[in-house]
Amino acid sequence: MWESPIQCDLRTECLDDQPDYDALSYVWGDASIVKPISLCGHEHLATANLETALRHLRQKDAGRILWVDALSVNQADFKEREQQVKLMTRIYTQARIVIGWTGEASEDSDEAVELIKNLGEFALNYEDSLFGDDEEIMLPLQGFAQTAADYIEDLGFPFRSQNWNALWRFLQRHFWMRVWIIQELAVRGVLRKSSGVLVCGFASVERKYYDCACALILLMILYGNCTRHGAFDEPLLSMIAFGHPPGLTMFQTLSACDLSDDRKPLFHLIRVTQKFQAKDPRDKVYALLGLATKGDRGFPPDYTTIVRQVLVNLVKFLIAKDRDLAILTGNRSGPNLLGPSWTPDIMNEPRELLAMVPGDPFIAGGKTQPEISFAEGDQVMVAQGIYITDLKEVVGPLLPVLKLPGDKSDIIEDIAKSQGVDEVSQQLASLYRDCVSKEDFWRTLVMDRNRAGFIEVCPAPEEFEHMAQVMFEEKSVPASFNPKLSDLERKQLFTAPFVANVQKSLTHRCFFTATTGNYMGIGPYCSKPGDIAVVLYGCNVALILRSLGSRFELIGDAYVHGIMKGELVENTVDKDTRMFEMC
Repeated sequence: MWESPIQCDLRTECLDDQPDYDALSYVWGDASIVKPISLCGHEHLATANLETALRHLRQKDAGRILWVDALSVNQADFKEREQQVKLMTRIYTQARIVIGWTGEASEDSDEAVELIKNLGEFALNYEDSLFGDDEEIMLPLQGFAQTAADYIEDLGFPFRSQNWNALWRFLQRHFWMRVWIIQELAVRGVLRKSSGVLVCGFASVERKYYDCACALILLMILYGNCTRHGAFDEPLLSMIAFGHPPGLTMFQTLSACDLSDDRKPLFHLIRVTQKFQAKDPRDKVYALLGLATKGDRGFPPDYTTIVRQVLVNLVKFLIAKDRDLAILTGNRSGPNLLGPSWTPDIMNEPRELLAMVPGDPFIAGGKTQPEISFAEGDQVMVAQGIYITDLKEVVGPLLPVLKLPGDKSDIIEDIAKSQGVDEVSQQLASLYRDCVSKEDFWRTLVMDRNRAGFIEVCPAPEEFEHMAQVMFEEKSVPASFNPKLSDLERKQLFTAPFVANVQKSLTHRCFFTATTGNYMGIGPYCSKPGDIAVVLYGCNVALILRSLGSRFELIGDAYVHGIMKGELVENTVDKDTRMFEMC
């Protein structure tokens, strides 16, 4: 009976014996809202969300063997918790099935689950047409008459008639925001290789359909960006204007943590999972250990150490192991609330990343290794490096929509006004007109790369120069380019590849000029005039520091044009080597 009490027993098993069980992936919920269940014959207070999940998942005529972290681990025993953290990857990998409990049903959640199933099945059936190489998929979107939604509808899926509001609400559920969910799902693969099931109330959908549905939505946004602004249907436009819902971000993160290739460095995992939540801040690190490289898994989980010291210990551990300063990188959005500025910022709102791993194209530090020491009880890092310049003019940060001059799309124009895009565009145009080297300027705007497709091209192609000249109204669109379209449409289409790259480089970042050396760069979200750009030995990107008297606060990483291949480090004459004390 539905109302019958939940009765559970505990059983000890050895993973080496390949026990048969299912693993539950869920959100604990508010710890103050509890419901009683029977555990080994005694009353146990479980969170309301867990009790509801168990009630939905129990079988009518037989018992069910489940791994449930809140019941299977003594949460009050730090040593047991530390031991179990090390086993989490095996526990969820060896489970017969991983059940993602997203919560109770809502008014339209069944419709959302059905939409995920149908969209995912469609994506799998048309995998070759949708997920082929760039040339194959781009052809149908080269004209303004066909949007991404047009293409999907031409293939047979009724895109515009779906209840996208239901899907949006489903992807906003708190389940998608918990950091532990990442590991619990990532170990089961990604896309068609994934396994498991997502459950919402009494409705369920296979994980692979969720993955493929999310991949298709992201693909539509990607190629819509390569055509023109405004050529989007819902829910794509909302996702561009207001950011991806957590459920879509979860899929992107699962893809970034995919274990089918090599495991990822721990510092990379911390960066791409920053926006996820954990009741214990230390779990923002410990929940990722099972996904990290073998060497990084040597960092010991320790629930007896305070958060600040855990972050300091992590930095020291990774620098000593890797002999580089990758752990210092990241686009910080404010003061680090839990540790020194040079420790990972695991609580602030995350911003766009400068360089992703693997495939990081930058080697600003050349072949150097870190030359660092620590002072004042490990609260101050002293690092040797090279001073580049002070920041002179700072434009930005740019928020997600970059509006072209003359674009009259009502929705895009409203968004642009609310986010200050017009002002940023005008400031960039003014700097472009006055700069010494216009080629350096446009190459800086795109970090000298083409990232419009799946394969990154570096340096940026020469044709970007003409696109930049058109974007800044220095030249006209070639007369032979789509002459039947309006002037605005021709301009938008011609400049689209360049504009898409500018968006990728500048979103949540700032463009800056320098007081010396004619340098230009792309700095972090909080860059200000008077900050300094440096290259620390052992760091592949530039860093922005802010003076605090004789010491500095780390603001974030930066691209500085002309030094990102080690040019400054390899220069034996004109470089200003210093020791920088960061607190």
